[in-house]
Amino acid sequence: QNDNIGGTSIVMTTRTTNNGQIGDRLELSDLIEKHFPASEICNAFAYGSGIFEQDAASKTTKMMDFILVVESAQRFHEKLLKRHPHHYSWACRVGGPTFCDYLQNRIGAGVLFHPYVVLADGDNHDVVVKYGIVEKQSIMQDLTHWSYFYLAGRLQKPTLPLIEDDMIRDAQESCNLPGAVAAAFLVLQQKQIMKEAEASLSDLFQTIASLSYMGDPRLDVGGEDPDKIYKLVHGNTGQLDRFRTLYKPCLQSLSKEGLLQCNDDKVHWDSSYSWRKRLPLHFQTQLLEPQNNVAMCLRDTVRRTAKPQSIKGVVTAGFAKSARYSIAKLSKGLLRH
Repeated sequence: QNDNIGGTSIVMTTRTTNNGQIGDRLELSDLIEKHFPASEICNAFAYGSGIFEQDAASKTTKMMDFILVVESAQRFHEKLLKRHPHHYSWACRVGGPTFCDYLQNRIGAGVLFHPYVVLADGDNHDVVVKYGIVEKQSIMQDLTHWSYFYLAGRLQKPTLPLIEDDMIRDAQESCNLPGAVAAAFLVLQQKQIMKEAEASLSDLFQTIASLSYMGDPRLDVGGEDPDKIYKLVHGNTGQLDRFRTLYKPCLQSLSKEGLLQCNDDKVHWDSSYSWRKRLPLHFQTQLLEPQNNVAMCLRDTVRRTAKPQSIKGVVTAGFAKSARYSIAKLSKGLLRH
């Protein structure tokens, strides 16, 4: 069933519980329509362990993460500040929509996050969410050019679509996902000891999942689960199948071009092909220099945006929420032992 919000289709499907999916499209879509200026939102998706179960034994209720894509950040903040000023830090409330727009689009990766926001669902139960706001032009730039390799990296892993936009879907399918496969092949080729350019689909997907964590300062300081990459692919029921579904059209297309073969959960690719041609143009240019490789280029891009994005979070979320979020992350990494 599809409803229209702001001229885009909102995806409505029934709850699925047997494949590790916790979040429900209908309930999350209703949350967005109920609590946010929905006419300003052109795309939205949910992600993370609050949506896809990572540890079946854990009884902890996870915060649900989602991204709202808007046409105009300033207009969205203006409406949301009137509707839910408590979502914002003191500094953002005082600075107003122009200040929020500046922080969002001039610092970091073009995303402004609100963590630990409590929303009432349709049954008046409290749901704890962290949501990010990004302008459509920013996410399009990231998907097609990997300018920040922030949300582009997030969308290279399975997500739960809530509101869909044709332009964003096309950029994802024609640029971002093929680029992720090409980058993974280049990384695997650098590691490959055997002559054959071959890997299991599991290894391919883990390599793809690792791309956006190259250069992430949270991993360097123990602010992230050291088993994060493995868990992103294998840590929850149905996640490997979600990766297969996400990349099936891309792998089939490359197979038709004669550039790879998939057999018995193995992928064999043509190592003589110049896979850098499938990367964004500025990455292709960097890789022409002999001292560069794709891992170095990605690491530099991630590091350049991740640090200012994290610092921005202290201002946009406030010190208390930022400290709480940092401690929660450290408990998965440095402090978990």
